[in-house]
Parts: sequence; C-alpha cells; structure tokens
Amino acid sequence: AGMKTRMGQDWRPNKGLSTELLLKLLENTESRIEGAPSVRELDRWITFHAYSVLAYTLSLRGGEAFFLDLAGLNQHWDEERPHLIVTLQGKVKGESQERNHLLPCVHVTSSGIHVKVSVQRLITWKKKKGFTDGPAICDLQGRVLGGRDIDGCLHEVLLDLFESHR
Repeated sequence: AGMKTRMGQDWRPNKGLSTELLLKLLENTESRIEGAPSVRELDRWITFHAYSVLAYTLSLRGGEAFFLDLAGLNQHWDEERPHLIVTLQGKVKGESQERNHLLPCVHVTSSGIHVKVSVQRLITWKKKKGFTDGPAICDLQGRVLGGRDIDGCLHEVLLDLFESHR
C-alpha cells in the first residue's frame, strides 16, 4: 500500500510492434541513414537499424540484442552460406552461464526485412571505424549502448511516423 501511494498506479507496459509498423520504422530509419548530417548520427542510425532487425527477427528479449558480438559476426560471415550466423555473447534466454551463441537467421524474411543487408552494413561501418571485436551495438567509442539509447531512437522514429501518418 505504501509503495502504491509513493509510486502511483500508472502502469503502461511496452507492446509489440506489428510487422507493418516495423517495416515503416525500418524504412524511416533507412532515410535517416541516407540523410545523416554527421558521423555520430550515421553511427546511431546504422546501429539502431541492425538492433531493430535482429531483435525482431530473432525474437530477442530484453537486453539480449546488446550481446551481439562483432568478432563472432566477422568470424562466421560467409557470403556463400544461404543463411547468416548471428553471434551473441553472454547469458541468453534464461541461462545460468555466459557463453557464445550462434543463431542461424535468414537473409530476407517473408515480410521483406533484409537482415543480411542490415548486418553487413553494421559490420562494414564498425570495421571502418576500427572495431572488429567487442560489442556490435555500441557508440563511436566502443561502449555498449543501453536501453535508453535504443528507446530514444525508437521513440524518435515512432513520433515521426505518427506525425506523418495520422
């Protein structure tokens, strides 16, 4: 009762995105990548795009997409393979020990999400900035991004979509 008095009763859980909304979100993010005014913004939107694509297509929960590992992506990258190998490093899906996880993923989903293009752009961009190892979902200094960083990007794009498609 005391906690309810102090915190109030405002409870708004996050909700899932429909595939249609996700496709619009990715399209909007692509336009932000093309029109990025600075290196920092370009890094932000390339990273957000890859995060969104992988979190959605691999059904990653919570912070699992932050475990995306650059060294593993580079090591398992194969143009000839009919699927991607996405590498996560850490405790995933309720496990008790930290380890590497190799997750197979299609190049393009049936709904038209180009996973390979997004991941390849992220790998190429990070390599250009001098990162071939460590977290893939990171800033220009190589520090892992947090949920607030991704939420900020997500809300920015969703607000833009809401304004343009009332």
